[in-house]
Amino acid sequence: MRKSRRAVVLAATIFGLGPFIVGCAPDVSQVPPGTLQEIRGIGSVQAESSLHIHEDTIEVTNLFVIDVDGSSVEDAVDTAVDLLQARGWRSLGKHPDLVGMTSAKWDAYATVRAFDSEELVHYPDVLKALKVMSAETEHSVIVEVMANYGEL
Repeated sequence: MRKSRRAVVLAATIFGLGPFIVGCAPDVSQVPPGTLQEIRGIGSVQAESSLHIHEDTIEVTNLFVIDVDGSSVEDAVDTAVDLLQARGWRSLGKHPDLVGMTSAKWDAYATVRAFDSEELVHYPDVLKALKVMSAETEHSVIVEVMANYGEL
């Protein structure tokens, strides 16, 4: 049990809420840290963040804006896909605005799309970081990665 969880359980026990807290801890669905390192390795990370969706479990989606040094916006997506495929990721096919990919090694699913600030509506911290950095994004992609939910 991690220290922070122990502290919550201890505090809850002291205040008489122990059974309530211990029995209600949600499951967390997220990719292993090695997955994130592998994604970071395809280029120069300009910004990253995560989004936690709370339902029966906490589902963590990690988002990266990565400069992959493509010659154009379209080439950036192809370059990112090629770099991920070289690391064992498998393409699930190209849709009009994204490429879906999966990794058996990490049991993870990812999407790769050309940079478009409108795609970052749920990640205002990323938009702010890019603005502060005055980041050039014409050679960048947006990669979102999450735990895989069965065979794709």
